[in-house]
Amino acid sequence: MRFSLACLFFFLIAFQLTAQSPFGKLPIGKYPVGFKVVTFEDGTRLTARDRDLLNQEDNTSTIRKISIHIWYPSEQNSRGPLMTLSDYCVSSLMDETNQLLDPGRVSGRLNSLRDQLKNFFGEVDEKSFQAAMATQMIARKNVKPSGDKFPLLIGMLRPFSTTITNEFLASHGFIVVMVRSSDLPVSLKELPIRYFDDIQDMRLTVQFVLRSLNINERAVGTFGFSGSGFSQLLYSMSDFRPKAVADLESGLFMEGLWQGLTASNLYDVNKLRIPFLHMFSRDLSKREIYLNDFERTRFSTRYQLVLNQPGLHHWDFATEGMISCTLLKMRGAERDNIQSSFELANLYLLNFFKDQLKHDKDAATFLHQKPVLKNYQDSLWSIRIIPASLPAPNAVEFTKLVDKVGVDEAIRILESRLANDSSTNILEGFILNRIGYNYMEKQMNKEAVAVFKLNTKLHPAEPNWEDSLLEALVAEGKNDEAKQSYNSLLDKIEKSNLPANTKENMRKHANELIQKR
Repeated sequence: MRFSLACLFFFLIAFQLTAQSPFGKLPIGKYPVGFKVVTFEDGTRLTARDRDLLNQEDNTSTIRKISIHIWYPSEQNSRGPLMTLSDYCVSSLMDETNQLLDPGRVSGRLNSLRDQLKNFFGEVDEKSFQAAMATQMIARKNVKPSGDKFPLLIGMLRPFSTTITNEFLASHGFIVVMVRSSDLPVSLKELPIRYFDDIQDMRLTVQFVLRSLNINERAVGTFGFSGSGFSQLLYSMSDFRPKAVADLESGLFMEGLWQGLTASNLYDVNKLRIPFLHMFSRDLSKREIYLNDFERTRFSTRYQLVLNQPGLHHWDFATEGMISCTLLKMRGAERDNIQSSFELANLYLLNFFKDQLKHDKDAATFLHQKPVLKNYQDSLWSIRIIPASLPAPNAVEFTKLVDKVGVDEAIRILESRLANDSSTNILEGFILNRIGYNYMEKQMNKEAVAVFKLNTKLHPAEPNWEDSLLEALVAEGKNDEAKQSYNSLLDKIEKSNLPANTKENMRKHANELIQKR
């Protein structure tokens, strides 16, 4: 009898994930999935002043609260209520998983989703919509996490829209954490502040989940859909934690959106040093008029996935578009290709992170050799890979390189890469000069001489850097070279545009140095 019940149970699950599955043909992974909503506080930031605009004291707590949605591989045979699409529709209203919500707010959210689907894709059958919202997903609420260690994928929550994607990734052995952003709209001028807050929220969230979940802290990726994919790119440019970044049709390079993304100095294409997967539909990609920035992000291996199905809607990258095909049976004759496009985007997202964070060889092959996929027409997608160039080391990286391979080899590596990278701060003469004096303070005169020589080579007309070289040569006891440097210094002082009194002081200092030989 037990065997029969078990068979019936797995048959019912299999039936749900095929005949009426919101996942379509996506292959669910081997891990059962848990889901929870958690809220914690950031005591370093306040969200409002302690007096309102009427100058009356406000006694409500203004400490910033960070609410996160977590999808995670759970223990086998975990028991707990399955999430439904209706649950996910309202989960962004919650501060904790089992929070009771006002029925009016729940009804309002469901009505809003129905209206969105109607606006996006056409008339929605009410009976089909109610059935779709009752559809059980694969995540169970608050079940015990698996004891294994998994990579972390973090991003900014796009309520409901990445539901299928997040569960799918978690079933393949990723912990997916999405941070709820503020509901209040901001102007283009205010976007950099919003992005800064998002990045800080993600940083604190990473620390929070590292303490509470079994995460491989060296395997962190980040991704987002649509407008929730902007902060992740800036996070990856300004933090060393992420090892891979992806976006699902975020208009990063589109008019009116690119301007907000690039408005602060957080944005610097030369600072993105990790692989980047950018996914877009063919039709909308024609509006990426600033895609040249993608080309200029040269120190990142870039993957550009273009979905070629004509007439794809922006929301076809999201749960909304997928269920319009799988559960609501909308979209007419193109339904199968639209559904396939969503599935292809998710398959590439999965294999991208499996390659970068799990070093899975099959995933690497999938990415780098366009696969023949049984259920998908080859014409539905194209993939372009742009390899990364090698960056020149910055000041910190250079000094670490000196410690590891010696100063001569470190300089050889630096010079070999400078031809293709003028963005490194080591080209600032005062920075290289400071590095040289740091070595002198440590009695590492050989290293100091080599660094000062490099600085005079990079800035041959600057007398200050020749002065530093002379000082190091004297300290190292290289008298013949010191004499040559002294003569060169006097010549550079004479040819410079420095004030007369500065020139005189520099000559005096040079004479004092050369007399110490």
